[in-house]
Amino acid sequence: MTRFFLRSAKAACALLLCLLWGPALAATDAAEAIQPCLDCHDYGENAPAHQVLLGSHGIDGDPADIGARRGCLDCHGESAAHIDDPRRHGPDLSFGPRWTASGSAQDRPCLDCHLQDSASDWQNALHMVNNMTCITCHDIHTEQDRVLVASTQGQVCTTCHKAQKSGIHDLGAGGPENPPCSLCHNPHDHQEAGPRMAENASAGCTFCHDAGQMSSLAALNPRAGNFHQAVESGKRACLDCHQGISHAPEDSAPLLHPAPVRGRQVTLFYPGNATREWLTSGHPGSQPLRQGTECALCHRGDEAAMGASLAPDLERPWRQVGMAFSRTGDGLQIDLTWRGDSADQQLAMMWGDDDNTAFRRGGCFAACHDNKQGKASTILSHSSSTGTDAAMGGTRPGATLWTIDLASAEVAVSRLGPAAGDASGRTVTASVNKAGGEWSVRLLVSPSDPNAPMPLAGDQRYTFGVAMHGRDNPGREHWVSLPMTLSLSGQSTDFIVE
Repeated sequence: MTRFFLRSAKAACALLLCLLWGPALAATDAAEAIQPCLDCHDYGENAPAHQVLLGSHGIDGDPADIGARRGCLDCHGESAAHIDDPRRHGPDLSFGPRWTASGSAQDRPCLDCHLQDSASDWQNALHMVNNMTCITCHDIHTEQDRVLVASTQGQVCTTCHKAQKSGIHDLGAGGPENPPCSLCHNPHDHQEAGPRMAENASAGCTFCHDAGQMSSLAALNPRAGNFHQAVESGKRACLDCHQGISHAPEDSAPLLHPAPVRGRQVTLFYPGNATREWLTSGHPGSQPLRQGTECALCHRGDEAAMGASLAPDLERPWRQVGMAFSRTGDGLQIDLTWRGDSADQQLAMMWGDDDNTAFRRGGCFAACHDNKQGKASTILSHSSSTGTDAAMGGTRPGATLWTIDLASAEVAVSRLGPAAGDASGRTVTASVNKAGGEWSVRLLVSPSDPNAPMPLAGDQRYTFGVAMHGRDNPGREHWVSLPMTLSLSGQSTDFIVE
């Protein structure tokens, strides 16, 4: 009996020690596990590794809350090959900048924890359906995740939701004084604002308005007063009566995926000279760009603002060009019109098909964004020995460049990329007219031209970009469009040929 009690006492002591010291030992193990990560990624107090480890995803704090956390390993995996040779191998799960896993793989560690709370309906969320991932909006390697801070949340959301830049009731200039978007909208769900506001007693509206005070306003009829009292008690939502007054009209900003048209105005803007390396690693959209997102998804509608930002001293940092496409027998006719003067000297169009993944997503920028190179043809063919571009995705078989001299109406056609070279004699002809301050250019493309986007197949889509060169801004100091698409039919295109 005595032995039994002694064994029981020892067992109880061991259990007590585990309860007391277990979390601390787990934290010690985690600190040892991430040390190989910090050997490289701890390059100062501002290193992103510090921010994530000190935050809610780190291993510092109350041991009872930390539990079995392993810091970097929770999201990136053991990554033994990366630790052994970090220049050749990425982590088991990478979020960039050099290596990028698929969106579903990147979401997995987040959903392992958050599927039980904030992301419980993520699989049906509109953001997920539209190929967005958790890290499209969230960044845990910063001191404050901007999308979780009321005063900065709107900056993240309006990157895509441009119509909402005007803020609530067009009070966008108020900035932080506007309620955060998530008071009315649930970004992790598929529902509209109504159910969200019903759940939180219209918190987005009561951020500024006092429903209790409004229920007693003399100007209100008794029924409206009763409704405001019901809002205050959570039985009604403001949207039950006040529809369509929160933001700017639905059509006030360009659609993310516009309906195809035969012709419309296109904005060319003065481009920056960012390198391909910065585009795919340093700029805020580098992650979605590497995962397949096209430049136009975020930047469509911002061309004029980007031009003004990039060239504030330029008299015309952006230009409007009218474009229209039509069939002429088996050929293609392209009409371009714009207001300008004799300083406009050259017009250019660059073409690629859907097999050219990099060009389809980045257009002219996929060809020319490299300060170390002097010619677009050199840049576009600058790829690995396998002919692939890991940063922009897919193969780069090249593109076709048409250069129209506005003084002579001569067209130079050349191939860029692996088959780079002059293609003069190709059947692309131009007629140029200038009347007063109006320019018009008509291009006629023969269907026999192997460098032209003809013959157009019913299911084939072509990507193109437009650039304009002036006397005072030659070479890369031109105006350029975002990538656009052309096809015979279908809805997922900018222009359609009739």
